[in-house]
Amino acid sequence: MCGRDFFYEEIETMKYLSILNSTIDGVIVINQKGAIEFCNNAICSMLGYSNKELEGLAVETLLPEAIRHAHINHRSSYMDMPEELKRVTNQGRRFTALRKDGTAFPVAIALNPTEIDGEQYICASMQDLTEVESQALKLEQSQKMEALGEMVSGIAHNFNNVLAGITGQAYLISRNESLSESGVARIESINSLSKKAASIIRQLLIYARHHEIQFENFKLGDITREIVQIAKITVPEKISIRLNESKNNFLIHGVKSQIEQTLLNIINNATHAIGASEGSISISTANCSGFNCKMKQCSMNRNNADSFVCIKVRDTGKGISENNIHRVFDPFFTTKPQGEGTGLGLSTSFGIIKKHGGDISVSSIEDKGAMFQIFLPVSNSMPMLEKQHAILTPVVASKDASILIIDDNRSISEMLSEVLKELGYATFIAFDGKEGVELFEQEQDNVDLVISDIAMPKLNGQEVMAKIRGIKPNMPFMFITGYQDSSVDEALLSEKTKIMLKPFDFVELSQKIKSLLN
Repeated sequence: MCGRDFFYEEIETMKYLSILNSTIDGVIVINQKGAIEFCNNAICSMLGYSNKELEGLAVETLLPEAIRHAHINHRSSYMDMPEELKRVTNQGRRFTALRKDGTAFPVAIALNPTEIDGEQYICASMQDLTEVESQALKLEQSQKMEALGEMVSGIAHNFNNVLAGITGQAYLISRNESLSESGVARIESINSLSKKAASIIRQLLIYARHHEIQFENFKLGDITREIVQIAKITVPEKISIRLNESKNNFLIHGVKSQIEQTLLNIINNATHAIGASEGSISISTANCSGFNCKMKQCSMNRNNADSFVCIKVRDTGKGISENNIHRVFDPFFTTKPQGEGTGLGLSTSFGIIKKHGGDISVSSIEDKGAMFQIFLPVSNSMPMLEKQHAILTPVVASKDASILIIDDNRSISEMLSEVLKELGYATFIAFDGKEGVELFEQEQDNVDLVISDIAMPKLNGQEVMAKIRGIKPNMPFMFITGYQDSSVDEALLSEKTKIMLKPFDFVELSQKIKSLLN
C-alpha cells in the first residue's frame, strides 16, 4: 500500500475527513518528496484548484517562482531537523502563496510533522491573511492621514500668524497719508500676495479638516468661484482652469468645507491625470434638466430633476481604463506610484456626496480624459442675503473704549494693538492666558472688550473667557485664531462672543469690534 492510500484509509477510518473539510483554515499534507498527498476544501477554495488538480502536485508550485528553489532546500532541511527544533519552527509564519491564476497573496502557515508507516509527512494549516493585512494597512494609512492632518493644521496655524503680521504691518503703512503712489502700489501687491498665500493655506486646511460637521445654507456659486481661484494658484501653469457657472446661484444645505474638499479632490485627480502635458480642467454647474442627464449610473429621481444641481468637472487627461473605472471610488485604490497617493481622495468625496443626499459618477474614454458629475439636492430655504461690501475701510471707534489683547505671539499682539490704536481704541496687552486674566483683574473697570487667541500656554482662550466672565459675566469677547477649524464650541458664540480668523480682514475685524461694543 502506498503512503497516500494508507493516509486516506487512516483518515476515513477515523472519520476525520468531513471534519477537515468543514474547517475555515486550509489544510494540506505533503510527503517527503514535496508532493501534495491531501488537501481540504478550504485550501482548494483559497488557491483556486480542484482537489484532483492539487493531489500529486509539487508544493513549490504554490509558491512564487523566485522562492521555489530556496523552499526545496528549506523543506529538506526541515525534514532532517530534530523534533525539538521542529517544534520551534512550527509556529505560524507569514508566507506568500500563489493562486492558480498567478496572483500572490499572504498566508499564515503552521507546520505539524508526522510519521506514518516509516514515511515522513508535513501537515500544514494555512490561513489567508489578505483581508487581515488589508485592514491593518487601512488602519495604518488612516492613522498616517490623521497625523498628517494634525501636522498640516499646525503648520497652517503658524503660517496664518505670519500672514496676519504681514497684512497688519501693510495696513499700518497704508494709513500713512504721505505714502507715495509707488508705495501704495507695493502695499497693494503685498496684500494681493498675502491673499494668494492665504488661499494656499486654506486648501491645506480643507484637506486637514476633520471636525466641521455643522450643516448650513450656502451658495454653490460662491464655492465654485473660490475653488477655481485656489486651483489657479496651485495647479501647474500648463493646465488651464475654466468655470462655466449657471446664472442661478443654487442654494445648498450642507457642510461647506466638505463640498470644497470634494471639488479639490476631483481637481487634484484631474491634475494628476494631465501630468506634465498641457491640458485643461473645466467646471460647470446647472440643474439636472439643464444637462439633460441620461446617465444610467445616476441615481437621481428623474421626475424631480429640477430639485438637483449638477456640477461637471471635465479634464483632458489620460482618462481611466475600463478595468479601473469601477474602482475609482474604492477606499485606498490609486493608480499613482507608491508613496505618491493615498487612494482616499475620491472615496472620501463619494462618502461626502452620499451624506449630502446626492450622487457622484464618472465617465471616461482612455487617453481622452474623464468627466465627474456631482449631483446635490437644492435647498428649498429662502435665499441668503448677499454680503454687503459697501464699506471698504475699517470702522473707526465711535466712542472711547479700551480693549485687552491676549496672544502669546508677541508680533501679533503688538501689531493688533497698533491697528486698534489707529482706529481710536486704547489697548492693554498680555502675552499668555494667565497673564491676561491677571491683567484683567487689575484693569477690569477699564476694559470694554477682550480679544484673545485660542491656543496659548498656561490657559487657552476658552479657559481665559471662563475666568474673565467669572469676574464680569457680560464682558464682550472675541476669539482670534489661525486654525480654520477652531476648538471653540459653537454654542459659546453669541452676540457677546465672536471669532475672527487670521490673517485678519481689517474691515470685518473693525465691524465685529463695533458690534460687540454696541
